[in-house]
Amino acid sequence: MWWYDALWILTMPVWLAFYIWVKRPGHPGIAQRFGRYPKSFVDAIPSGGRPVWLHAVSVGEVIAAAPLLEALRRKYPKKRWVVSTATPTGQKLARERLPRDVGVFFAPWDIGFCVQRALTAIHPCLFIGMETELWPNLLLNLQAAGVPVAVANGRVSDRAFPRYHAWKALFAPILRGVRFWGMQTLKDAQRIADLGASPPAVHVTGNLKADAAIPVWDDQQIAKLRSGFGLGPQVPLWVAGSTHPGEEEMIVSALRQVQIDRPDLRLMIAPRHPERTGEVESLVRRAGLTPIRRSSMKRQPLEHWQGQAVLLIDTLGELSNLYGLADFVFVGGSLVPRGGHNLLEPAQRSKPILTGPYMHNFQSIFELLQAQDAIRVAATSESLAAEIRRWLRDPGLSRSLGARACAAVRSQAGSAEKTVELLSEACSSVLSDK
Repeated sequence: MWWYDALWILTMPVWLAFYIWVKRPGHPGIAQRFGRYPKSFVDAIPSGGRPVWLHAVSVGEVIAAAPLLEALRRKYPKKRWVVSTATPTGQKLARERLPRDVGVFFAPWDIGFCVQRALTAIHPCLFIGMETELWPNLLLNLQAAGVPVAVANGRVSDRAFPRYHAWKALFAPILRGVRFWGMQTLKDAQRIADLGASPPAVHVTGNLKADAAIPVWDDQQIAKLRSGFGLGPQVPLWVAGSTHPGEEEMIVSALRQVQIDRPDLRLMIAPRHPERTGEVESLVRRAGLTPIRRSSMKRQPLEHWQGQAVLLIDTLGELSNLYGLADFVFVGGSLVPRGGHNLLEPAQRSKPILTGPYMHNFQSIFELLQAQDAIRVAATSESLAAEIRRWLRDPGLSRSLGARACAAVRSQAGSAEKTVELLSEACSSVLSDK
């Protein structure tokens, strides 16, 4: 892989500058991404046994990792565990949601010397990658060190499959060395086998996010939480989550259309990338509305949420709970060709869900909800507005839609236990507490 390392290193001045100053300004873990970990972290990895390393790139993967880790810890209570992420948002969520005795760190860049430093520091007995992060250097170095590799909650999207297939000659030998593949759907399983994974190692285990625990609130708790946002119990709230450029304009336009008849409708927008909040703020102002940042509310809470205000969620790790306060949910990345985002969280909270037509990255859960008549699709601001108006006129319709969504997701539960059972068979020699 000398040419692969050379490509990384020769282009480093460009991608590293972009990463530090544009994509992840203020990233707290740059040194760790080069495989340099604080002595306090290395010393904190429990002695007496090599840990299992779970890699969860960002927020979605951390959400999926949580029920798997819980199930693994129940079966192997003496085992040591560490979890890596690649993004600051994923790191923050991992530190908040995972048990305190689980070591959390930043994964190394996929450069030979970075990976080797990380392996020396972590010295894992098993590596479990969440979803399908196919990093050649990491996988090759793990295999060369004799560390079994497994993949949990794996998927190969419509967008990624052609790219991986173009590099099949490179990936096939690496994929054959992976001991266990737990794939979300039969389609994902077929694709990873076509890319070179050993068929006996490939299993369909379902989506781990369906097993993710969420807080259960009664009506009194919801009313109290909503009052913290200046919302009365009868004020309808629309939460648009994980939005991308090109979507906020349509969402704000739809809001203005609906407010002609229902001026009491309120809107929260949570950009997929919080660093875009300033851009969305300007867009909201141009529409004649008043943007309010969620972070500013923590300094000065809203006494009453006025109709001309749009709340922008510029904080991390809150979206799932905000879905719980919503009357209606829009899931972004779907009005523009980004492939959509996680539908499971609003569905688990029995919320009526609206998306755009581009949901190819979450096709299986999207098709599941469609089959149960538990989701609605819009492609324009006018169709967004029409659906919200319909739900406002008929609350019973929106409640039944949310109930069907929740029932559909519950039917998929059990992925964590199935994954642990199959993973235990494939990796018994290293997972055993003996």
